Amino acid sequence: MAGALPSTTDATFADDVLGPVERQKQATATRLLETLEAFLAHDRSVKAVAAALGYNPKTVRARLRRVEALTGLSLDRTVHLRWFGTALLLRRLTGADA
Repeated sequence: MAGALPSTTDATFADDVLGPVERQKQATATRLLETLEAFLAHDRSVKAVAAALGYNPKTVRARLRRVEALTGLSLDRTVHLRWFGTALLLRRLTGADA
């Protein structure tokens, strides 16, 4: 998925972006998505995410690397950050959280 545009329907878009994370064990998926959402909300500051969630920064970085590995997307690419943010918002709006 790293080079292709996600599908255009809301549900499919969110599935394309977050599906690999959401298909993990529920506790794992919840932690990964919580960390991803906090990363976006805290302007990509690992230190701020660690403080907000009460985790070690190494744990935050490891979880973010796991999100990247599962999705094939990069948190260093602006377009991928937008996709993550949009997919998380769609999940909240439709009540389809992991």
